[in-house]
Amino acid sequence: MSDFIDPFATEPEAPADPVPVDEPGDSKAPPSSEEPNRFFIKLTLKAGASYEAEWINPSVSGRTADEAAENAVAMIQALKRYGVIDLNSTAAQYTRDQFKGQAKSRSGGNGFQNSSPSRPEGQNSLPPGVQPMSCAHGQRVYRSGKGAKGEWAALMCPVDDRSSQCSPAWRQKDGSFLVR
Repeated sequence: MSDFIDPFATEPEAPADPVPVDEPGDSKAPPSSEEPNRFFIKLTLKAGASYEAEWINPSVSGRTADEAAENAVAMIQALKRYGVIDLNSTAAQYTRDQFKGQAKSRSGGNGFQNSSPSRPEGQNSLPPGVQPMSCAHGQRVYRSGKGAKGEWAALMCPVDDRSSQCSPAWRQKDGSFLVR
C-alpha cells in the first residue's frame, strides 16, 4: 500500500498501475452529452472522530466512472478553495453556541440521567472539581443518578453502542474517579 496521498495537493499523483476501463480494440463511441449520469459518488468528509464532529456530504456524478472520479476530485478541491469546510465548522459551532433549550433527560425508573455526547456544549459540563477524563473513544461523559444504593456518578465512554464502550470511571468516596 502506498503512502497517504494529500487530496488537496496541487497536482494529484497518478495511480501506480492504471487499470484500463475498456478492453483493447473496443470500438465503443464516447458517451453523448445527452446520456444520463450512471455513476454516483457520495462523499463523507468528517471533521473528527467523535459523534459531534461536523460532516459535509457532497454528491457527484458522471456518465463514466472516470468522469465521476474527476468530479469528486474537483468537488473536494472546490470545497477547500472556497472555504466551505472552514465555514461549515464555524457555522456548526455558532449553532451550538446559540442553543438555549434544556436537554431532555432519558431517565429510566432507576434514576439514570444520560448526558448524551450529542448534546450541545454546556449540557454535558462537569461539576466543579471534577477533572476531564478521556478513554480510547474521546472525552468521557459525566453522568449521575440516584439508585437503590444512593447517589452515584461516573465518567462514561462517549460511544453510544454499549457493546463497544470502555468501562466507566466510577466516583470514589474521596471524589476521584476510577476505572475498575
